[in-house]
Amino acid sequence: MDRRQLRRIRLDQLLVERGLFQDVRTAQGWIMAGNVIVDEVREDKPGTMVHASADVRVKGMDLPYAGRGGLKLAAALDTFAVDVRGRTAIDAGASTGGFTDCLLKHGAALVYSVDVGFGQLVGRLRQDPRVRNMERTNISDVTPDMLDPRPSLGVIDLSYLSLVVAMPIVANLLDAGREREIIALVKPLFEVPSATSDLTREQYHAAVRRALSAGATAGLAPRAVMASPVLGSRGTLEFLVRYTAGQGLERDSVLAQVDEAVRAGMDLLSKAQG
Repeated sequence: MDRRQLRRIRLDQLLVERGLFQDVRTAQGWIMAGNVIVDEVREDKPGTMVHASADVRVKGMDLPYAGRGGLKLAAALDTFAVDVRGRTAIDAGASTGGFTDCLLKHGAALVYSVDVGFGQLVGRLRQDPRVRNMERTNISDVTPDMLDPRPSLGVIDLSYLSLVVAMPIVANLLDAGREREIIALVKPLFEVPSATSDLTREQYHAAVRRALSAGATAGLAPRAVMASPVLGSRGTLEFLVRYTAGQGLERDSVLAQVDEAVRAGMDLLSKAQG
């Protein structure tokens, strides 16, 4: 048996891990209400042990991708007007495959799904011939010769590495002979030193500005910034930045986009908190 199939996890924890719910207590309520389907079987006990790669559906929650991350990337592709049809991409921090799933459903030809964990990528994506599952792999250990064909697009959703470190690594893996670009999810908790879940407006500003500067170290320039329409797992704001090769936006234009993104994000956070 494939060892990936041996990893088991509590159902309530799996739902949180996949980003379907922000906390275990909420997940438990949905499970006990009989709204969770695992591999086409209804489960109503939060402590049920299931395969980490099981196919999971939540009735009443129309989630089109393998995780909430797909909603974040879909918003960015739409807002930034990025066409991924026929392209090869690399997903750094794939987890259950929300970003990977989104890329495929928007027409990507091939996605390298890289994650340090194993057994997390949902079953249907692991079986998809358009997906190269690179689990148990730190993005820092990936080299260009491991990728054939080379990707022209990178997407980043990492929970253990600042974009200051991650951006140059991913940029080095992209095909230098084509139009290179990266869409990165900015997680302020990993960009602001000593940050807690209760971030201030100024800390959000600082996190996005730090992420923008990471583009320069990677040889890419920021083109656009937006607030994620979906909050992070700890209820914090997240942001998405598009970087491309070539000339970037003027400094004043970039800072204006940061101001607008933080304003929109604070409005979203206020509504979420009631």
